[in-house]
This record gives sequence, structure tokens and C-alpha cells, in this order.
Amino acid sequence: MNAMITLADYLESKRVSELQEFHSFWGNGAGTPSRKADLKSSLFKLMHDEETLGKKLRVLSSTPTHLLLILIRSDDYRADIQSVFYNDHGIQLEYYEVEAAARALSRRGFIEISRDKSWINYGKEVYAIPRELGDMVSLLLSEERRGPREVFSLPGHLGGLSAQKLKGMLKRLGYEKNGNGAPGQEQVESFLIKEKGTLELLDSISQTRLRNMITRLIEDYGGVISRVRYEKELDAPVKWERKRWQKFVEGAGLGTMSNISLEPYGIRLEGESVVVFKDFVEDYFTRALPDPESFDIVLSAQIDLLTDLAYLLRYAARNPVRVTQARALFKAAHTKVREGMVFKDTILADRDEVLHLIWDLVTGLKLVEVGEDRILKITPEGEAWEGLDLAEQVQRIFDQLLEERVPEGRDFHLRKTRRLLAQRLRRVGGNGWRFFLELPFVARNEYLSSLEDDGIRERYKNRFQYTYDPPKVSVPGLALELREWILKRLFILGLVDVAMVNDEPVALKLTELGLKGLGVEVEENEGNGLAPLVVNPDFEVLVFPEGDVLEIVHTLDRFAVRTKSEAVSHYRILKDGVERAVVKGMGVDDILSFLAEQSRTPIPQNVEYSIRDWGEKIRFGAQQEVVLLTVDSEDVLDRILAIDRIRDVMVARISPTAAALSEPIENWRTLEELRSLGVYLRD
Repeated sequence: MNAMITLADYLESKRVSELQEFHSFWGNGAGTPSRKADLKSSLFKLMHDEETLGKKLRVLSSTPTHLLLILIRSDDYRADIQSVFYNDHGIQLEYYEVEAAARALSRRGFIEISRDKSWINYGKEVYAIPRELGDMVSLLLSEERRGPREVFSLPGHLGGLSAQKLKGMLKRLGYEKNGNGAPGQEQVESFLIKEKGTLELLDSISQTRLRNMITRLIEDYGGVISRVRYEKELDAPVKWERKRWQKFVEGAGLGTMSNISLEPYGIRLEGESVVVFKDFVEDYFTRALPDPESFDIVLSAQIDLLTDLAYLLRYAARNPVRVTQARALFKAAHTKVREGMVFKDTILADRDEVLHLIWDLVTGLKLVEVGEDRILKITPEGEAWEGLDLAEQVQRIFDQLLEERVPEGRDFHLRKTRRLLAQRLRRVGGNGWRFFLELPFVARNEYLSSLEDDGIRERYKNRFQYTYDPPKVSVPGLALELREWILKRLFILGLVDVAMVNDEPVALKLTELGLKGLGVEVEENEGNGLAPLVVNPDFEVLVFPEGDVLEIVHTLDRFAVRTKSEAVSHYRILKDGVERAVVKGMGVDDILSFLAEQSRTPIPQNVEYSIRDWGEKIRFGAQQEVVLLTVDSEDVLDRILAIDRIRDVMVARISPTAAALSEPIENWRTLEELRSLGVYLRD
């Protein structure tokens, strides 16, 4: 095998005239030395300067650039002409193009052209880039062509690595090759993520302070931080050195350094950044779990939002609730409803926030509508709401929250990242506590890596092409918005419990309600086998937290009022609650059967008697708009109602000479039949 040529050896092998030609290209017309030693010294510095190399690469035409790309992805930065022609990188070049590009690059000092001396390929042209130059060309060309997937994901990064860099990284990490040939990308990914994992790869970084900084970067920033943010917020615990850091993080396979611009996607990254690949951020949080013993308090909203939403609907059905021109509740109605809510104020949310959310939900789900008199009216969907299963109610609200709009176009990214977070929640399922920032970080990083796949650039351009100052969100802002969505939506809805330390959320877990609402299958929690209710003679109902009582509480909310929300919840059965439940379709026998099945003790006789008495006294009436048809005699009405078209719209015959119709008689054929009977209609 041919050893890689060094830049020093490469320059030493050239004649003075060749070096002078190199210098005229690299030196920008500066005075060209005449002595070989001076030429070598000057060129060595110029060709080691990253800024100079970047400028020279930009003046190359496409074919020489393509040849360089093929070479930096080849073993030892070396390939013969046939390997270049049949390359595996999707670059198509003709033989004459390869030869012309090679000579152009050779005259400018980029590559060495030699002849293969092996007996198999004897005499074929071989092209090689000097090692130091190849390293820098690889860095600059890869950076220029890297998109979001290559920067933020391990598979994307591996796909753009040169064979030389990949081989060096695997060797350093102790990869044991199985079989002949280079390992496939899936094998490399499996080795790095499953066999090694984030924690072991972090240990492979020899510099302790840098290793600790990368760990903190994952935990506090989700693996992505710009130099500006790093020096401002982390107070630079390790001096920022791009080349050195890149060597360590890419050498460990953990991440990369990047100058990628996300402005065309509507995202700000603030220049040079260090990135830990999304795959390792996710793996880190999967392996590192929070310690429940460290929590100060666990906050839980249970099903309070659903209870209060139903209360608003009931209140509006019984009272004239006025709405402002801006479609908001008048202050008096707001105060009255707020007083009847069961949601407890916490450090994460207060009743006013919850009521605003409930108002957005009842209008967004079309459970209410505002009449011309600006009085709130319950829609048919609102009338049917309390009869829905608990899981269906939660699913409808959750779907509404996924689509919730944010002013000034700030929801452009948020609506997709919410869905990614929801997918992650479903995968976490009932597996206990997770670090609070895990889901926002993982969802954000997944989104960043898929920007090109999802066509975000074109969608952003099309949506805001006529906007003077199109909205942009920072990379940290993407995660921050998801953090707030969890606290102000998922927590309030009762889908997640949140653990606090020093008044800051540090961990979360899906609740039983969250599992139901997200459609995650879990084993039934049977508790201690005891029924959860106790019904007292004073109409008070106690609910003990035995097993999964969500459905029980949801049913109890239909005919009883919650009076106390503690470990043991207190309800009271009232006449109007029983009447309301019966009107909504829950029969008296349904109420009594439910209490009998779920109560530890027999239902007191006075309670059973009162429930039955209250429910059975209810009588139903109906009203509808009709057209009243009156005639002079019973015989005439008999003949009129014998006409098929009139019989089809008849609601009821209300007297010998009058009938109620569902619509007026206007069809000309029907009017002709009436005239044939001698009947003429008049107002």
C-alpha cells in the first residue's frame, strides 16, 4: 500500500519552476522567491492557511472541485483514474474531464500525478492529495456542501466522511472489523450508538474539561450551542478552539463543528457552533434518568381542566353569558366562572391562564357559538360533550392543541415540532420519569436534521415572501417554545406530571390520563382490589386513589360536584346535578348502578331514594318551528292531507281543521293539486 504523501515531501519533490507556478496561484501575485528553500517555506505557510485555501477552492470550476471531492473521500486521499470514473459518490465525469481536471489541479499544487506500478493496474494514472492539504480540503468542501442533515445527524455526517477519516475514527475507537472490505454505514452507526453509546464515547475524549463541557452542553443546551452563546452564557469554561474541538468531537464520533446558516429556513444559529449529533443527545437522555429522591415536589393537574371545561358549558347553558366584540368573556362572567373552577393555582399555572385556555378550546372545538346578541350559546357538539368517553375528550383537546395557532407566524416551526414531541411522548409511554428538557431537545434536534427532507426552505419562502420582516426563531428558541407548550398545555390538560426542584421543572412523566389520551396501551392498575368510592348518608362521596380512577371520576363529574381536591377527593351529590345527568342521557338506573359497583359500602337508602325521586320527576318537552295550515272544514283537511307531498312534510294534525307542517307549501305541482280541490292558500 502506498503511504500518504506529506505536504513537505510533495513540495520537496517539485522543481523550482513548478514551485514558482504554484506560488503565482497561491501568493495572489506577491513577489515570487527565486530560491527553492524560500519557495517551499512560503508555499507551506500559504497552503496551511485555511482562509487562503478557502479562497482558492472557490475559484476552481466544477470539474476540478468534483475531482477533489472524490479524492478526499478515497483511502489515503488517493485514487486511480478508473476509480475516479467509477466512483461511488454519484459524481459523473468523463475520462477526458478527469485528465484535464487533474492536470489543472496539478499545476496549482493541489494534487500529485503518478503512475500505478502494481502488476494489475500498471501504468494507470494515480492522483493523490498531500495529507495536510487533504485534511483541510476535506473540512472546507464538506462544510460547504453540508446541509442540516449532515450537521445535526450521525447518518448524515457519516455519509459525507472521507474513507480516510472514517477509517481513522474507527481505529481510534477500537472498531473490530468483521469480514473483508470497509464496514457499511449501518454497521458503523450500530457500533457507535448501540455498542459504544454516548457515555462511553464521552469517556474517549481525553481532555477532562472539554469532556465535562460537552456533557453540560448536552444536558443544558440539547447538544447545540453557538460560540456567541457559549462565551456569554457558559462563561467559556474551556477556550473556544474550533480545530481542536473538531478533532475531539469528530474523532469520538459524537458531533461536529459548523458554520451552517439556517436563515433560509427561518432559523438563527448565530455563526460558528459546536453540535452533538441528535442520535447521541437522545441516547444520553435514554441512559441518564432523573432521581425521584431529589425532587422537592411533584405537581399534577389530574383531570381538573376537563371538569372546569364542563362547568363552563353548564354555566353558559343556564345563564346568559355575554361576550365582548373581541370574542372574550365579559369580566363579570369571567369572574363567576373562575370562582366555580376546581383547578388549583400552582407555580406553573393559575386559574386565569386555565380559563383562557378553556375558552380557546370551547370556541376552537365549536362547543359554543356567539349569537347576534353576543350571548353565548351551546352548540349540538357542546350538548354532546359530556357524554363522550374520557379518552375521546382528551384526544380531541390534544389534537386541537397540536394545531393551535400562534400570532405573527411564530407557529411556522412550532406546529411540526409539537408533533415530533408527541411522537416522542408516545415512545416514552409509561416508562417513568424523564428529564424535563429531554423531549424539547430531542424533538428540536430531529426537526433540525429533517429541514431539507420536509421542504421547510420552500414552505418558509412561499409563506413569507411578501413579508417585510419575516419571523425567525433561534435554535434555543425552538426548544424553549416546546418547553412552554409542555407547561402551559400538556401539564394543564393533565397529560404530564412535573417534578420541581428550587421552583424549576426538572422532570416529567406521562400520567394515566396522558397514556389514555395519546393512545398508549398500558396494563390495568388494579390498586389494592378495593372499590374506590364511599357514599355517605349526607350525599358526600369520597374517592380514594385506588388503581385507575380516572374514568370513575369522569363519570362522577357528570352528576356530582367536587368540593375538595386532595389525595382523597370529595364530591357531593345534588339535585340539579342528577337532573343535569338525566337530561344529558344518563338514566337514574345508570347512576345508581355506577355507585353500587364502585362503592365499598352499600348506598344509603336516603341517597338512593332521593336520586330516584329527583330523576324520575323529570319530564321532557320539545319545541320546533312549524308552518300552521288551517282550512274551513275537517273534510277539506282530510283531502289535503291525502296528497303525498303534503303528507311528507306534515308534523302533526293539531285539530280537525289545522295541521303543522315542517315547511311551507310552495311547489307549483302541489299548489295545482290544491286548486283542483278548490283550495287556495293565502297569507
